[in-house]
Amino acid sequence: MPQPDVSLYGKSMLATFADDVCVTYRSRCEHDAADGIQDFAYRFSEWARRWNIGINSSKSNNVCYTLKWGTPPPVYIEEAPVPQPNAAKYLGVLLDRRLTFARHVTDIRSRLRAKVAKLSNKLTIYKQILAPNWKYDLPQRRRRRRERAVSGNSVYARWPCEELTPRDSRDSRDSAAYE
Repeated sequence: MPQPDVSLYGKSMLATFADDVCVTYRSRCEHDAADGIQDFAYRFSEWARRWNIGINSSKSNNVCYTLKWGTPPPVYIEEAPVPQPNAAKYLGVLLDRRLTFARHVTDIRSRLRAKVAKLSNKLTIYKQILAPNWKYDLPQRRRRRRERAVSGNSVYARWPCEELTPRDSRDSRDSAAYE
């Protein structure tokens, strides 16, 4: 994506990632900041029009990060007002108006609880279906292992040992003699 010339915009700072653009403007007065952002928005929309890039003002946000309680003046992109939420998500971080990160932490906690709840369901399935089937044969396997250790690992017979009958042990040549 072509980048606009940042030097044109004075006190504003531009941060881009993929197709996201974040503009910051630092000022002690929120009206001066709104005027600076409005000037940037006008020049940016002209630049976007020149490069045939569409800007959707309804997907844009104008968050004024301040400790003051007042609402800053609105900013317009192509005569459409930009929404002014109390928080905005940028690159996965939820930034609230006072930069306390309380909403970001709450959001992460709720997503983590949802994942743990899914794990809880899977753990129940494991405990009720899979584990009993695996643990059922465990004593027999331990007994076989002990028997092999006692016999010096020289005999690896399956348990229980089948007794050989004369019929099973005879040679195929002698089969006619027994019949």
